[in-house]
Amino acid sequence: MPPATVAVVEDNPDFAAILETVLNLWGYRVERYDTLRAARATLLRRPPAMLILDGQLPDGDGYHFYQELRRNAATRNLPILLLSVSDDVYQIARAASDRDAQLVVALKPIPLEDIQRIVTAAVRP
Repeated sequence: MPPATVAVVEDNPDFAAILETVLNLWGYRVERYDTLRAARATLLRRPPAMLILDGQLPDGDGYHFYQELRRNAATRNLPILLLSVSDDVYQIARAASDRDAQLVVALKPIPLEDIQRIVTAAVRP
């Protein structure tokens, strides 16, 4: 069976590269996007097993993209880890995670062990 795909939507190239490297080491296939526009076209057509989503991107707000994904039948139940450096985005998304078992919200920086635990709980490689 091919490895599960984890999509990473992250505009910081260094952090995105770290995520891609460790996800590959953990046995996942990675699709990387640095804008919402790039991610939207693929994710709505061909959802991954899980999404790691930056809370703030150059072309939009990760929380609003999360809401868009929940309105789409193909991505309604997609496991999402939303990461943010903004306390405002974190607080809004955290409130949503109380109602959405498929949404995990965390502030950056986040230990890689926590990311591994969250991804493993949501999807197996």
